[in-house]
Amino acid sequence: MKLRFRTTQLLVYTLVIAVMLAFTLYAGFSFISKTVVEEAKLRVQMDLNSAWSVYNEENALLQMTVAMGSQPEALRDALTYRTDVDTVSDQLEFLRTKYGLDYLTLIDSNGVVLAGSRHSPSSGRPVRRDPVIQQALDGKATNGTVLISHDDLLLKSEELAERAYIPLVFTERARPTDKLVEDRGMVLEAAVPIFIPDGTVLGVVYGGIMLNRRYSLVDRIRNAVYGDEVYEGKPLGTVTIFLGDVRVTTNVIKADSTRAIGTRVSDEVYAKVLEQGMRFWDRAFVVNDWYLSAYDPIKDPSGDIVGILYVGLLEKK
Repeated sequence: MKLRFRTTQLLVYTLVIAVMLAFTLYAGFSFISKTVVEEAKLRVQMDLNSAWSVYNEENALLQMTVAMGSQPEALRDALTYRTDVDTVSDQLEFLRTKYGLDYLTLIDSNGVVLAGSRHSPSSGRPVRRDPVIQQALDGKATNGTVLISHDDLLLKSEELAERAYIPLVFTERARPTDKLVEDRGMVLEAAVPIFIPDGTVLGVVYGGIMLNRRYSLVDRIRNAVYGDEVYEGKPLGTVTIFLGDVRVTTNVIKADSTRAIGTRVSDEVYAKVLEQGMRFWDRAFVVNDWYLSAYDPIKDPSGDIVGILYVGLLEKK
């Protein structure tokens, strides 16, 4: 009887210790997991700041290129006397090709095209008045992100219009829409005014880089922030630039191993970033998996929200 009692006591003590150990392990694991995830969320916010540095650097390099394009005296002569237009076009095409721009154009003070590189509107045609071009016509060198309509892209070239054309792809958790296609161009654009000695604007040189299906920028941001590490066949870190809520350039990968062009942002991110103009940072469902993510609105020079810059860290890792 005494032996049986001691055996029962031992079993009870063992059970109590096992329960306490299980609780301690669970509490410890939960605490560590929560701490790791919270630290990862903070890291992703810093990653987004780093992504902005690369994005803004691209804008600054574009501004420098356009500023170089505004220096030759032949541009002033062309604007003043309407001569040597072909020579100016050749100079602009040389710079466009050398620095990887999609277009580089010279307009007069009335906003009428005088000369341009490949993919510029035809000579004699009035240009659209987006915020970048308009501020330059008002005398201020400007750069930023702007949207170009499908019709205006066609005036530049069918090639650019075709590159901008992106069919929308069904995306889980995205906001419902009847829209089937995004055909606008999202462009990094810079414009520099050309003055006469009294300070009057004689004309403007403007140029741009269209982001639709241009993967070099998002890949450069990813490599700078995350490197090229892969986890279970997916990039550990991903970067996307959205036009509105549509991915127009990204290294997020779909199940078929292609880039997730045409997929859309989740409804909760749409509400926070595009409608409220605020940063979203939390776990988010990205195409087909969960990421610890951060999203910021992209605004044009007039302050209107035109898209989103996103970075994300694969949650599974």
